[in-house]
Amino acid sequence: MKLEIILSGQCKNSPKNQRVETIAVALLVGDTKAASTLLSHDCVWHLADGQTLTGEDIHVYLTQRQPPGSVTITHVITLGKSGAVNARLNIGNTQYRQCDIFDFTNAKGQSIKQVTTYRTLLD
Repeated sequence: MKLEIILSGQCKNSPKNQRVETIAVALLVGDTKAASTLLSHDCVWHLADGQTLTGEDIHVYLTQRQPPGSVTITHVITLGKSGAVNARLNIGNTQYRQCDIFDFTNAKGQSIKQVTTYRTLLD
């Protein structure tokens, strides 16, 4: 099955929003190359299931998880040293809503030091 990704269309005039949308998709689909360019080497990722991953453990996790069949990014927001992406995704026959909150290493938003993921099941 081919992965379907629909981007928000909200990032044309904001490089920081583009980076946040790119890393959100990379974390969802297991793109370790994009993740390694945007996450700081000591990044901390708080997963929706309560796990906390750091550094290289993030890359191992990305290679082992089941990617969704489809991802639709609905909102991308950045301000100062923070950003957020809201998405809908399908994994198997199950639909979820997901929000990733990003903390940058600085206000330029070149690198991400922390990610917190929230996920809810859609009826």
